[in-house]
Amino acid sequence: MKGNKLLWISLAAALLAVGMAMAWFAKTEKGLMEAATPIDVVVALKDIPQDARLDDTLVELVKAPKRYVQPGAVSAKEDVFDRVLNVPVLAGTQILESMFKPANVDTLAKKVPAGHRAVSVAANEVSAVAGLIQPGDFVDVYLTVETGGYDSQGRQRQEDAMIKTILQNVLVLANNQFSSKQEFERQLAGNRPGGPGTVFSKAAAESGDKGKQIRNLTVALRPEDVQKIVLAQEIGAVSVALRSALGQEKDLPLPPLGAKQLLGTDKNIVRKSPPAWVEIRGSQVVNQ
Repeated sequence: MKGNKLLWISLAAALLAVGMAMAWFAKTEKGLMEAATPIDVVVALKDIPQDARLDDTLVELVKAPKRYVQPGAVSAKEDVFDRVLNVPVLAGTQILESMFKPANVDTLAKKVPAGHRAVSVAANEVSAVAGLIQPGDFVDVYLTVETGGYDSQGRQRQEDAMIKTILQNVLVLANNQFSSKQEFERQLAGNRPGGPGTVFSKAAAESGDKGKQIRNLTVALRPEDVQKIVLAQEIGAVSVALRSALGQEKDLPLPPLGAKQLLGTDKNIVRKSPPAWVEIRGSQVVNQ
């Protein structure tokens, strides 16, 4: 009787062990099957450089075992289109969400209208409306040149000075390195010295003057107009005029204007000589 009891206990233990083993094998098999299940993942079709905007020619959709899919991998091509990479990606690499630039990053390229190019124009406070032009404004662009030639001894002979409106209604994308009005206004507010009676250091005053200086404007132009403004900067002095924000004005057919025509005379006009003295405020040359 005692032997039968031990036999039943042994059989029960064996059945329990078999059941546990079967459960373990089933669980393991299920995990292996899940890990081997192919799922969709987007990979780079070729080497892609940093700052590239993804499209259908740069990525492809492949099947990969689940265990080999990296966390954060993108599973639909449509989810990567028109997004900009923050890192370079090698061919065959899975595209991860962490590889993209944040959607709220406001880059200058996003502000360039379709079919246009961004080009910078050298400027100063006089040629750029006292440095008050802000991103989003519209300007007209003028070119001033000297006409003339060379005498038999190779000396330059000036005949006239001429100005021409070469571009109208041009969108300003950036002022110096500021591509939004808010950035520009914060710069001015942060660097402006106080009024009469305000105590501020010499360094603060100089930094305020420097902060308000305008050194270049970045504008949006069609490719054919880019050639005009690049050439203009090589042959003469470029200035801009700020257009009104109160409605869109039509472009005017303005002919070139010469100095003789301006003054109504046939006499040669002698260009104004530079000043005999120079005022320096900090590191800024005021009237040269």
